[in-house]
Amino acid sequence: MSRVYMKVALRITGLVSGLFLFALGIVITMKANIGYAPWDVFHYGVSRTVGLSIGTVSILTGVGICVLTALMGEKLGFGTIINMILMGVFLDAILAAGFVPAMRGFPAGVLMMTAGLFTISLGSYFYIKSAYGAGPRDSLMVALRRITRLPVGLCRALLEGTVVF
Repeated sequence: MSRVYMKVALRITGLVSGLFLFALGIVITMKANIGYAPWDVFHYGVSRTVGLSIGTVSILTGVGICVLTALMGEKLGFGTIINMILMGVFLDAILAAGFVPAMRGFPAGVLMMTAGLFTISLGSYFYIKSAYGAGPRDSLMVALRRITRLPVGLCRALLEGTVVF
């Protein structure tokens, strides 16, 4: 195998591994039972309302975000599309496997939440290192930042506050 193919294979392996770890971290934080992240609140609420799985709602939300982001002039990369699809698939697969137990007490929940955030961070490292582009939600935040010229932190807070609401 040539160096170019090996390099691409390693990048794709990092991308997929990172997305799996990120999805695992999301499930771990959800099973901590002490609160959900903004997008997880949205996905869970919609899934309960319309009867679709969280992963399916995540994918459908990603499609809508990708369309909106493209209309805002942001380029969508290979990583954006793969992120949109695999995150939903991985979320549903991990939840269906049932190997992440739900915590029943606050101290155990805090430990579980910490483990989940660490897992998300590790997944982010591999995903970002693969350099295939931002996911749909981050692409939307980047587009909002570019259009409004507001600080990125404020754009993220407004976007995620809207999603929770």
